[in-house]
Amino acid sequence: MKTAAVIAEYNPFHSGHAHQLRATRERGATHIICVMSGNFVQRGECAVFDKWTRAEAALAGGADLVLELPTPVATASAEQFAAGAVELIQACGCVDFLCFGSEAGELSLLEEIAGALLEPSFHPDMRELLKTGVSYPAAREIWLSRRLGEAAADAIRQPNNILAVEYLKALRKQRSPIVPITVLRRGAGYHDHAATAVYASAAGIRAGLLGGDRSMLDTFTPAECLIPYEQALREGRAPASLRPLESAILTRLRTLSLDEFAALPDVSEGLQNRLYESARAACSLEEFYRLAHARRYPDARLRRIVLAALLGTPCGPFSPPYLKPLAANGRGVELLGRIRREGTLPLAAKPADIPSLGPAAAELFAFENRATDLYHLCTPRPRPCAMEYRFSPIIKQ
Repeated sequence: MKTAAVIAEYNPFHSGHAHQLRATRERGATHIICVMSGNFVQRGECAVFDKWTRAEAALAGGADLVLELPTPVATASAEQFAAGAVELIQACGCVDFLCFGSEAGELSLLEEIAGALLEPSFHPDMRELLKTGVSYPAAREIWLSRRLGEAAADAIRQPNNILAVEYLKALRKQRSPIVPITVLRRGAGYHDHAATAVYASAAGIRAGLLGGDRSMLDTFTPAECLIPYEQALREGRAPASLRPLESAILTRLRTLSLDEFAALPDVSEGLQNRLYESARAACSLEEFYRLAHARRYPDARLRRIVLAALLGTPCGPFSPPYLKPLAANGRGVELLGRIRREGTLPLAAKPADIPSLGPAAAELFAFENRATDLYHLCTPRPRPCAMEYRFSPIIKQ
C-alpha cells in the first residue's frame, strides 16, 4: 500500500482535479486521502455545495477517503491553512507522500523558495518592508526578488505555487517524513472565469452557478461527479452564497467593539481601527470591503476576517483534536483501519463519538455545528439546525 494525501477545497470538483488524482495514481499511489475544507473555504465564503455533496463527488472523481479539514484551518491564511492540513495528514500515520498542484510543475524552485522563507532573516526584513506600506504578498515578492531573483518572485505570485510553498514549509517545520510531489496545473488560471477546451477553474464554475448558469459545471465536471451536484441543485441545497446573510453580517460587524475586532484572527497592526470605522459607515458588504481595503489589506484577508466575525472563529494556534471522515470507498475503508491502528488522532465518524474524545473535541464539534447551521441559511432552500447530527460518512463499497 502506498498512500498519497491531497489537500483541496473541491469547490466544486472538476476535470482538473480529476487529472491531479489520476496523476497521483500514476506516481504510484494505491490509496488516496483527500483532506477537504468543510462548508466554508479559504477565500472567506461559503462552499458552493455542502461538504457531504462535495465529498461524494470527490469519491466519484478518484478519491478513496475524504477527511474534513476543520473550519478554523480551512478559513485561515495560506500559511495556517497549510500547516493545519499537514498536521492532520501527519496524524493519519499512514501517508507516504503529499501531492499538490502548482503552476511551477516541479519542486526545485518551490523547495528553494520554501527554504528561503524559513531563514531567520526573513521576518525582520519583512517588518522593514511592511513599514513602507506595501501588502504582505508584495513585500514577500520584493524580498524573494532580492534573495533569489525574479523567477522566485514571479513564482510566488501564482496562487497554487503559494500554497505549494506553504505545504513545503509545513513539512519542514513539522519534520515530516512525508515526501512532497507536485503536478503541473493545467488549463484556466485559479482566478480565471474563462475556460480552455478541457479545463475550467473552480472560480469560473462557481460564477456560472451563482449567476444561474450551470453550463460550465456540466461541461467541465466528470459525468460520474455530476450526480450528487444535480441532486443538491434539485433540492435547493446549492448554490450557496453569503448574500442571504448580508444584513446579518453587517449587524454583527456593527455590534463589535474595537477590542472585539482586535481579537479576531488575522487582525494586527491597527487594522481593527479601520474595520471598526468601516463597519460604522458601510450600508452594504461591498461598501464595507471598499472602505476597509488598502494595499496592506488584500480583499481575501478582509473576507476571512468578516467570516471569522460571523462564525465566531477562535483566535490563536489550533490543532485538530480528531479526524472526521466524510466519505470512503472500499480502499478508503482500508485506510480507516490503518488510521485506527497507526494514527495519532482518534476518528470521529459520527456525533456519538465526540463526548468520549475530550473537551477540545467537544468544543470543535460545537463550533462546526454552529457553522453548519449558518451555512444552511445560505442556500436557496434553507434547512433547519443540527444537520451535523443527521449525517454519517458516505460509504461506497
